[in-house]
Amino acid sequence: MEHTNKREASGEEEDMASGQPLVCTPPEANDAVSARSRQLFSYVTASESFAAPKASMLADLIEHQILAQPPGAVFGREAELARNLDIGRRLMRQASRLLQERGMLTAKRGGGGVGGLISRAPDHQTVVLRLAATLHGTDVAAGIQDARSFLTRFFADDTSPVARLLFDVIACLESNPSPLPDMKGGQAAQRLAVALADQYALGSRDSAPCFIGSLDSIAEQAGTSLAVAVEAVRLLEERQLVVLSRGRGGGVHSSPGGAAQAARMCNAYLAGNGVSAGQCDTVLRAINVEMINLACRRGADKSHDDMHAALAAMASAPKSSDLGVGWFLLQRSIAELADSPVLHLFARCLSSSILLRRLRSPELPEAEARELLQASVVITQNLSAGRTMGNRQAHWRCQQALEAYW
Repeated sequence: MEHTNKREASGEEEDMASGQPLVCTPPEANDAVSARSRQLFSYVTASESFAAPKASMLADLIEHQILAQPPGAVFGREAELARNLDIGRRLMRQASRLLQERGMLTAKRGGGGVGGLISRAPDHQTVVLRLAATLHGTDVAAGIQDARSFLTRFFADDTSPVARLLFDVIACLESNPSPLPDMKGGQAAQRLAVALADQYALGSRDSAPCFIGSLDSIAEQAGTSLAVAVEAVRLLEERQLVVLSRGRGGGVHSSPGGAAQAARMCNAYLAGNGVSAGQCDTVLRAINVEMINLACRRGADKSHDDMHAALAAMASAPKSSDLGVGWFLLQRSIAELADSPVLHLFARCLSSSILLRRLRSPELPEAEARELLQASVVITQNLSAGRTMGNRQAHWRCQQALEAYW
């Protein structure tokens, strides 16, 4: 008992598996590699125009330390973590709630080194529901057929975690899932977040943007405290269902939603189930080639302006790394031409997982950038001509150029 009290007094917690002290160190928010990873992640998930609040950014950075530990590692109590990271307890509490919402932490009561925030991998069904929810309100009937046809050909009798996850997302989409499955947080904040989502049809692609109110007015109308209203809005921000703006004319506005949170949960699930970045890359390449070929067949009557603009921006990029960043926007424009939202969602999640785990350099060398551009020219020429021959080889050239860096 005396040993336990000393350990608690020192603020140390133990890894439940190894018994070694586990200290959550201040994340390096301005590290060049981390900054590039965040930038590319935002382009992949189409969230570059979404200004992430401080709590979300803190959660993103702590997430890397969570993924580096085995499930069951004790990260300590929120007050201890706030002191370690030299941040306010309120900000730490918000980040903790968001990480619990992502399924990466769970709160456990108790002393003697067994209480506090415990790392975990998101459970299978929660990730399935969250991925499917990102397409809520989207016409996915044809996209489901595209995805099922591809997965059946690619995976055959494969029962790996990634195969099971993607097939189960398709099955979930067929049941028209809720836009807010299993929202976690403070009980009162969770109830308020769900009520706001229902009242303003948040997450529906066909709902018009609207002003929900100020934080004060939301709290007043709900008959709750400002702290509860803030946490509820943070939960909705995490899924990009609302945007909170400050200053004159500011407040909470509805947003169409996004794939960023679902992509992070998918990455944690894949990493926690032993699916390597290399395995994700293999599946991603095949999905991207499938979407390129779909775009060749379906894009004849569609505008290619975005695709050509993205290629032109790559060609005129002042630096090789800027060219590489532009490639991600080109991929998005090609996916839009493919008009296959389910495959596009899978590609975003797998690409995000690779970026979050494999990216090792903030810059892309000139030779690799030049290869990226030349292969992209081949693909866009094929798309303009409606040609599928050679797309696989050209796309693999792109991925090989990125592999050692991004």
